[in-house]
Amino acid sequence: MGGADYPKIFLMVSLASLIVVVALVWITAWQHSMSMAEMMEEMMGGRMRMMWGIGMWWLAPTLVMLIVMTLAAVIIYLINIPGRPSPQSHEVKYMALTSDERRVVEYLERNGGQALQKDIARELGITRLKAHRLVSSLKKRGVVSVEPWGNTNLVKLNKEE
Repeated sequence: MGGADYPKIFLMVSLASLIVVVALVWITAWQHSMSMAEMMEEMMGGRMRMMWGIGMWWLAPTLVMLIVMTLAAVIIYLINIPGRPSPQSHEVKYMALTSDERRVVEYLERNGGQALQKDIARELGITRLKAHRLVSSLKKRGVVSVEPWGNTNLVKLNKEE
């Protein structure tokens, strides 16, 4: 079961628990109303006959609770629809990067999303070893992918999901 299934599971569990809670509240309120009606009949000498007990005082709050909880579950599901891009913007995704890592990403963006690792080192004025370390760090974070390219690597920016 993938992480994309969790919103759907949450919605189903929320709605199932909501149905159980509403059923319990209704049963409890109905039993209370019926027992109160019986007591009132006894006290009034059988002159008072109520079909629904004391009243339907419990119906409105229960319906409001049902509507609010259903809307909450649906809203949470809609916020987390599987396959929908997360609300993280490009800038937020790269905020955790060091300044050197950001320079590499900006260079890749200026060059159509890809560049040779040796060109990154040359253009940014850093050693090839430092470029390798920066690219490795970006690869671990999922920002770039790396393909061998002769005696260097082709570094590609990963597409935003």
